[in-house]
Amino acid sequence: QVTTKDEKAYSAIVKEDIIYVPVNLILSEQGYEVDVDTKQGLIIISDQKIKLSKKQTASILSNLNASVSPTKYVPQPIEVVKKLYENQLDIYNVKASGDDGNAPLGAVDGDMSTRWSAAGPNWLTLDLGSTQKVSGVAIAMWKGNERTYPFSVEVSVDGETWNTAVAKTQNSMTTDQAEEYMFDQTMEARYVRYSGDGDTIVGKNYCHISEMVVLP
Repeated sequence: QVTTKDEKAYSAIVKEDIIYVPVNLILSEQGYEVDVDTKQGLIIISDQKIKLSKKQTASILSNLNASVSPTKYVPQPIEVVKKLYENQLDIYNVKASGDDGNAPLGAVDGDMSTRWSAAGPNWLTLDLGSTQKVSGVAIAMWKGNERTYPFSVEVSVDGETWNTAVAKTQNSMTTDQAEEYMFDQTMEARYVRYSGDGDTIVGKNYCHISEMVVLP
């Protein structure tokens, strides 16, 4: 929230995960001159008094209109080699609490020959880019037909407050292909987090995920 010298408060606006702040008010408080011409769609910021004639304003607008506008950044989902499910949700980012050189990307790239690995209890968080309705996840454990991996799944809309979606469970130890873990009910989430204890093999105790997808 911005409070000006005349004690009027102006709040920032959050829209589609972008924070919009009243720049003209902030700059004015810093001693800059801000002239807003709403009819012409022109905002001029200067450290000097602004006194432009109509001809000068027209010239500035002409130059601006002739210039190349910056391209708006549009986030792109992580490319996958092959989808495990036709309706799986796109993943825009993935992070982990650690890895052994098998990076987090290996768990969401659609390539079963790559994986994410980390020693001991660790988490892996998938970012859906925006809040989506999620009904479950499918996870392929590396050597899942040989090892047992206890884990739970949590979801969050803001990356700070988490709700349990799948209570502590484990893979079936019958396959190294994807197994589904469906929620009791559809939940809204932008972030989906796998929290693993590692595997149960004495002396190894690693988290290994060949592939993890989020299901709508």
